[in-house]
Amino acid sequence: MLAVLIRMIPAPDAEQARSVVVEEVVWAAAEPQDGLEHLTVVGDAEGRIGLMAFVSAVDKGRATTQARGLIDRAVRRAGALRGWSVIECSAVDLSREPGSGNELIVPQGNRIFDM
Repeated sequence: MLAVLIRMIPAPDAEQARSVVVEEVVWAAAEPQDGLEHLTVVGDAEGRIGLMAFVSAVDKGRATTQARGLIDRAVRRAGALRGWSVIECSAVDLSREPGSGNELIVPQGNRIFDM
């Protein structure tokens, strides 16, 4: 299972989406080939949305491709996300092995846009 960070911003005239609605929309759009196993969604005060999707994939490149396909499908299908743009979609390394230099990324509130 690999983690993919997705950051989204609304169109200037788009309605602000609640995190719970975005989570429901993404799960509803998920298909078996997406490999979605877990999803965390957070919003910030400026109306942006951050997602951490955990997908079953063979490598980080494939995980990113799967997550991007899923989020693009969710945006196309759901009126709640009409006009939203994905500004980042990339697999992240959550390794905490000593000496790896990698810090654990935990999406909390608007901090997901500070990374």
